[in-house]
Amino acid sequence: MHQRRQILRRKDGLALYWGQGDYNEKRLSYYCDQEGVSIVILSFIANFSGGPKKSPVLDLSDNCKNTNNCSEAARDIKHCQKKGIKVLISLGGAVGPYKRQSWDPDLLAWWLWTKFLGGDDESVSRPFGDVVLDGVDYDPEGVDGEGYDRNIDTLRKLFKTQYPRREYLITAAPQCPDLEKYEKNAVYNILNPSNPKYNSYPNITFVQFYNNKCSASAYNSNKPTAFNFSAWNKWAQKTGSKIYLGVLGKQNNMDTGYVNYEKLTVILDDVERSKNFGGVMMWD
Repeated sequence: MHQRRQILRRKDGLALYWGQGDYNEKRLSYYCDQEGVSIVILSFIANFSGGPKKSPVLDLSDNCKNTNNCSEAARDIKHCQKKGIKVLISLGGAVGPYKRQSWDPDLLAWWLWTKFLGGDDESVSRPFGDVVLDGVDYDPEGVDGEGYDRNIDTLRKLFKTQYPRREYLITAAPQCPDLEKYEKNAVYNILNPSNPKYNSYPNITFVQFYNNKCSASAYNSNKPTAFNFSAWNKWAQKTGSKIYLGVLGKQNNMDTGYVNYEKLTVILDDVERSKNFGGVMMWD
């Protein structure tokens, strides 16, 4: 069975974001050696068109100072992939130039393909050398959604026509209120493509159940609350996406909605019965 199909069938997946942690963040290989990790998302590309010829610019904070040659990260990515762990690159984040940039969805798809995925244009520098990542994650926050569905659709066409034997993943990381259509909700455009011809539905959706009223911390097994996992599961049943319960990895001064291990266990006992539940995503 293909690894992609395996990861889309499992209900015990564990996804971690890596690249923007504080000074305590360890190198990537350390996290891939932890038990249960199945997906690692490199964060972020927050500059979609500021590089040469309107190329995207990688930002892994202190984990790679020369973003055109991240050799240590490249070695660690290979280590992770040898262990069967999927490694993705994430677009967006809470801050970044992308929020005020204009960008071409087709051109960005080509650059992502060429710099990080299966492209083989020798004139283009690849930050991770010959490493081929396993897909792209979308985490646009506080921006208009125009272009994201087309960008994903174009990427999937490249996957199919240029490298049909490899199975790539498309994932998204909406905040828990993002099922609703409101101003500057870019993820809504991914979850609900503006053009029905666009194939933009994520294979996996890492819903951020923190920093909002619908956070995991609002969960109460005895009465209805703002915690809206059931609404996300209903959406996933229509689209086929796997839903991961996104939680904070630790308490910090920047985020709200943290739940301790005991409460997380109670929540998981409830939501893991949902057909489209796929696992847990941890931030920081």
